[in-house]
Amino acid sequence: MGVDEQEIDKGSLGKGLLIAGGVNIVALGISAVTIMVGIGIVLLMGFGLLQFLWLLPFYLNYRRKGEGDTCKGILLGGGLTVLLSAACWNSFKSTGFH
Repeated sequence: MGVDEQEIDKGSLGKGLLIAGGVNIVALGISAVTIMVGIGIVLLMGFGLLQFLWLLPFYLNYRRKGEGDTCKGILLGGGLTVLLSAACWNSFKSTGFH
């Protein structure tokens, strides 16, 4: 039985998307709590860009394990969050939200 015959676990795209989604939910919860304290607006305004900072450890962990498809899902989830965040902030800006 050679390496070609063995099934190599590369993870799954869905697993990566679920990880990114779970991290997003936790991060939004933390941002909401810090807004109540008064320092969270900085986290909320940089949410799209900060997204990659808190997804980086998950990405590196699954990359080290050789789960390339899971890494793709994590990056895809982070990218979608950045795009949605940019669209929301653009919408707020165009309506006169300051």
